Amino acid sequence: MLVSDFKDYFEGMNAACQEFGLRNAGGNIRVAPRFACHGTALGKVADIPQITRNDCEPGDALVAIGKCGYFISNYLKAQRLGGIQHLSEIERAALLTPHPQIRAMEVLGQTDLLSSATDNSDGVLGSAWNIAERSHVSFGINLAEKDLPDWTIKEASYHGLDARNLFLFWGDWQVIASVKANRVDEYLRLIDREGIEATIIGQATSGPVGLFGVENQSRRPLRLLRNENFVERSFNENPISHLDYLLKTPVYL
Repeated sequence: MLVSDFKDYFEGMNAACQEFGLRNAGGNIRVAPRFACHGTALGKVADIPQITRNDCEPGDALVAIGKCGYFISNYLKAQRLGGIQHLSEIERAALLTPHPQIRAMEVLGQTDLLSSATDNSDGVLGSAWNIAERSHVSFGINLAEKDLPDWTIKEASYHGLDARNLFLFWGDWQVIASVKANRVDEYLRLIDREGIEATIIGQATSGPVGLFGVENQSRRPLRLLRNENFVERSFNENPISHLDYLLKTPVYL
């Protein structure tokens, strides 16, 4: 490993700690066949009601707090243009300095608007499934072209891919949550006032547990596309085959 890369790693870690008021307490450095990092964070949870995956109800709105498909779209754009140096500062930041939705969830956590929430680490469908499975609901996810961000449509067109796959990808560090059916207008006013970027991406219905794409008033079952560790196509096992799997596998069963 180059010393310059090692230096970049620690500078990035320190920047992240400073961003969120954490202290880097150090650790051991030793010889190994490859670079690996293991971190531990200790803290306490504020004395407010906790938002779990268990309490989504039929009729609740499914929302993405943060952008959808922006990370993978900029990855593909950088690949197409020949490197991240050709991206704008905002586009590069999506790849190099992602921001978790901590502030947004602190604001929303002080309200009673959300019925469930989960971080998106393995893909939008995986996150939605986690809520559906625990809450015993079904989700219809809006996948018509008019519901997809322009960046996903543009890069999908350049690369011969389906924009839906980009929209449902991981990497954006957003939170997938459900908003109580009778509080959606209040939620929309709050995120507008607080400058929180979020999108309604679907709605919960009564079971059986499942995920469905909604387009032009039709509802079709979705394939559960997500990163799954301990399989050959996982990100940890083989990033390239993992990207191909998530980007090129049809989203509909």
